[in-house]
Amino acid sequence: MGFLPSGPELVVALVLGIPIAMLVGVYFLPTYVALHRRRDQAMAIYAVNLCLGWTILGWILAILWAGMGKTTR
Repeated sequence: MGFLPSGPELVVALVLGIPIAMLVGVYFLPTYVALHRRRDQAMAIYAVNLCLGWTILGWILAILWAGMGKTTR
């Protein structure tokens, strides 16, 4: 009746939605680390994460860059 799924649609939404949300969270982990550490280059780290994060090397580069160096605290 409403817009919310029920029954089998709810199960499919949960089975697909929760893992996708978790993968997006892990994908943008370098950006979160950079913002949390108040890195000067947080937007550059975000750009590398967004454009090259799908490659394993790009994601590793972004997480290392976010975790190392000086912060603006």
